[in-house]
Amino acid sequence: MAFAESCNFEKLNNNNYKQWKFNIKMQLLNLGLIEFVNKQEPVLDAEATKADKQNFELRKAKALSTICLSIDENLKSIVYNIDSPVAALQEIENVFEPRSRARIGALRTKFLNILFLPSDTMSSYIGKISQAAKDLENAGKVIPDDEIAYQMLANLPRSYDNLVMQLYQLDDVNFTSLNIQKSLLAEYDRVTVREKSEARPKEPAVFSIESDVARKKNSTKEFKERRKCFFCGTVGHIRKNCWKF
Repeated sequence: MAFAESCNFEKLNNNNYKQWKFNIKMQLLNLGLIEFVNKQEPVLDAEATKADKQNFELRKAKALSTICLSIDENLKSIVYNIDSPVAALQEIENVFEPRSRARIGALRTKFLNILFLPSDTMSSYIGKISQAAKDLENAGKVIPDDEIAYQMLANLPRSYDNLVMQLYQLDDVNFTSLNIQKSLLAEYDRVTVREKSEARPKEPAVFSIESDVARKKNSTKEFKERRKCFFCGTVGHIRKNCWKF
């Protein structure tokens, strides 16, 4: 199958590395070639046949070509003289994810300064923290899970103060980023529902009283109109008001 037919995602450029990294791995997985980009490349059994060896080399070459052909022309020099899929991905990673103290320091500052903005939902706020932690991990600095949990609680609006203090009381086993995330999402949903309920326009009290009076008048009128005269048998008046009586 031609590359254009088997790959429909955007080629690697200077602005889309994260998305491209995910897409290329999904593409290799779809083609059954993901094993060739693992940290340890697969090796053939010592007793492999000639046909097995040829098939192995063809699949390895296909994995490498899939990676190289998914790169913009102006970036292909990154993988010149690369002869294995795992080496190609590693070289690309070295360019777009430099593992230096300066980069880690910048990412750590970003991680610690994530705020809950007025435009944020709780999901988007937690997503920013999770992505920042993942970026640090990719740069070679793994953030402990409890630090992620602390960061989720660090810069919330003051309306969450009571909940934050309650969550700080959790024991070490339960103080995890997952448990904190669940509690924050549940509280956000509860507050959102309450605010929507309070924002609904209420019917003025005067209007309600007038409506009640009008309903009573209409009810009385309907009752009078339905009464039947026992003297003449006509509906609409009673005997004492009957002109025939």
